[in-house]
Amino acid sequence: MAENEASPAPSSKKFLSSQEWPARVLTTKNLSVVIAGGVLIVALAKADAKDIPQIVKILVESKTFWAVGWILAIIFLLLAILAVRLLIGFYRSELDRVAKERDNLQNMMLERMPPK
Repeated sequence: MAENEASPAPSSKKFLSSQEWPARVLTTKNLSVVIAGGVLIVALAKADAKDIPQIVKILVESKTFWAVGWILAIIFLLLAILAVRLLIGFYRSELDRVAKERDNLQNMMLERMPPK
């Protein structure tokens, strides 16, 4: 086949890359939610129908349940704030470094230019 000729049309069968794969539920950020939901569904499916209201009542009314939830939420919030502040600091220091490098390179190029 010559270089100027068009390549043949791709086949209708296409293998999707991992980025194009439609099952976004199984990505790392959602996997824990999917597993927890699956465990809850299996537990409720295996329990007797008469025990389901009692299980829900125990979970909802448990002070430990909501206290642990709020404590974890506060910890995650503080960690997220810390992570954002660290990233902003890294970003600013990298911008300063790049700007300084740019200025040095510009000065070197200006020194190399012949006088007019």
